[in-house]
Amino acid sequence: MAYRKARTITFKLPVTATLGELKKSLDKESARANPTVIQDLGAGQFLVEFETKEQADEFIDSGLDFDEIHITCRPSQGYYINVSILGLRAYISDEAVLSALTEFGEIKSQVIRLKYKNDHELAGLENGNRLVKMVLTKPSIPYSLRIDGEWCRVIHNQQQRVCSHCHALGHSRRKCPEITCRICGEKGHLSYDCTQENETSQMKSHTQTTISISLKIIPKNMCYQTKNLTLKVSKTLPRKPQQSPKTFPCKPHYQTKK
Repeated sequence: MAYRKARTITFKLPVTATLGELKKSLDKESARANPTVIQDLGAGQFLVEFETKEQADEFIDSGLDFDEIHITCRPSQGYYINVSILGLRAYISDEAVLSALTEFGEIKSQVIRLKYKNDHELAGLENGNRLVKMVLTKPSIPYSLRIDGEWCRVIHNQQQRVCSHCHALGHSRRKCPEITCRICGEKGHLSYDCTQENETSQMKSHTQTTISISLKIIPKNMCYQTKNLTLKVSKTLPRKPQQSPKTFPCKPHYQTKK
């Protein structure tokens, strides 16, 4: 709806006029003007929607001449929308915010950094949220947007589901057909939803199995030596039953004389 408002003007005629007469005045004023909607709002108020935003801007800048009367044309009510930026880290610059939002429309204000209300214990301090006035040239801004490497939440009126990856309508980033999985390399899903993740995890659990061997030597004055074998295995593998230490006789430390 917001992008249609960008192509719409409203004005008031001080004299009675028919829609046909109004259409002739529009054509006479600009040969490039191609209205798609001419609506009588009553009480002398009229609404005109054009094919492009540039045609509407031309009438907003120069106005309309009806007979000998010059009419001031204005943007439709609610032309500007407030875009709220939530959860973006405070050190991200306002210039980076404006640069990211320019893709979706025209910026009509500076970035406003919001503060806690007067009745809050942190009154006067910034709360991290920001506000920008815009004129959208696209149907909507995605709910999530990455600005200068950091993800944030974006809210505005009449917001629609828009992919934050390809910016197409109708699906989210998680279901984007153009996104590539980091695990399997295929398009159409994130690594979070990859069907090969379980197989990869099982393979890693086997390859990460480690074995540590501790060897304990009995002093020479004793008759037996003990070798103790300790296995450290991940939880996904079955635990082997503990085996009793193997013993074997030592060789004599000296030879007896015959």
